[in-house]
Parts: sequence; structure tokens; C-alpha cells
Amino acid sequence: MSSINCKNCALANLCLPFSLNENELETLGQYIIRHNHIKREEALYRKGDTFNLLYAVRSGAFKSTLHQHEREQVTGFYLPGEMFGFDGIHGKVYTTNMIAITESSVCEISFDNLLTASQKIPSLQQQVYSIMSQEIVTDIRANLHQPAEIKLLHFFMQLSERFKRRKLSPTQFELPMPRQDIANYLGLANETVSRLLTKLQDDGVIKLNKREVELVSLEEINKALAFVG
Repeated sequence: MSSINCKNCALANLCLPFSLNENELETLGQYIIRHNHIKREEALYRKGDTFNLLYAVRSGAFKSTLHQHEREQVTGFYLPGEMFGFDGIHGKVYTTNMIAITESSVCEISFDNLLTASQKIPSLQQQVYSIMSQEIVTDIRANLHQPAEIKLLHFFMQLSERFKRRKLSPTQFELPMPRQDIANYLGLANETVSRLLTKLQDDGVIKLNKREVELVSLEEINKALAFVG
């Protein structure tokens, strides 16, 4: 582990440092620790672990999971610049398992230190609320009772927005998560997702090469999503 200078981070505009001035960044940086080399499939924490830390993805990707009816349920995905751990605030224990999808690294800050920093940096608290609100909206979209194809299109557009916030291409990106995790997250069968991906390719809406996705027709995707409200 090592301390980190937030003002030199390429992901600062997505994370806690957003909108902070140079002095505020230096103050915040005193409380943040970098944790490198989290192995693929390694758990950063598990459901029931004592809550203490909030995390931001520095590289790689994570999924949050629960075990329901003797099977794993994927409840969310986290990409570079995105934060997680907020589920532990209320009950003082984490309510999900947080698993690295690929070899990853994170920045961490203790919740107590975040409260201390927020007293020194008033705008920091507003940024925390914004991040938490964004996570709630993402969860709502994933759990909409919509046809399977619309669920999948919502998922692709959600990823598109998230890559765009990182100043990456919103139409061409690599899926960090395996197909079965996508199906699990959306509450669909693996076969359904495979069939829909083939259909979307045949319709000219997307191009898919292993995990490389190209959203060929954003117009058609937006029309489909608008049609169902």
C-alpha cells in the first residue's frame, strides 16, 4: 500500500476529487491509500465483514454479489473511477461480496477520515451524495421490469455513459465482465443473452468480437429505449 496524490490522477474527475481545488486535493490526498495488485476473483471484502473503508477503482473492475437460493447473484459492476462500499454505512457491515473481475487496484479511505475531510472541505460531502445517487440510478435501471432485449440495450447504454465519463469512446469498448455475469446481473439466462447478441448483430445495431463491443447505431438503440418509456 502507498499514499497517493489525487491531483495527478487521471480519474480525479470521476471520484471524490471532482471539483476540488489544489489545496483541497492535497488535504484529501492525506487520507487516501492506494492498494495494488488485487488478483482476479479475489474478494476485497465479503458480506458481513465489518465496515470501515470506502473504495475507488483505480484499475481493473469489480462485481458485487450476493448468495440467494444457493446461487450467486451479481448486483453491480464497478469500473475505474467508480466508488463502492457505501452499503456498509448504515449497519456497519458490508451487505455484499466485492470480487475483482480482473487483476485490479483500488484507492481506499476510511469512513471516519472521509467525515473528517468533509469538515475541512465542504464540497466533498456534496460529491459523496452525488456518487451515491448515481449508484442508485444505475441499480434502478438494471432492475426495471422490461423485455430482455431492452434490459440488454439499457446495460450497453449504461456502459457507454460510464466510458464516456472516463473520456473513452462511448461506442467502442471492451466488456470487462464475462457474458454469464451480464446475464446474471440482468436476471436473464445465458442462452437468452447469447441469442439477443446474435440478433442485435444481425440487425446491425452492434458489432461483437469476443468482448469487444461496437454500438453501431445509437439512434436505433435510443429509439428502442424511448419506445418502451
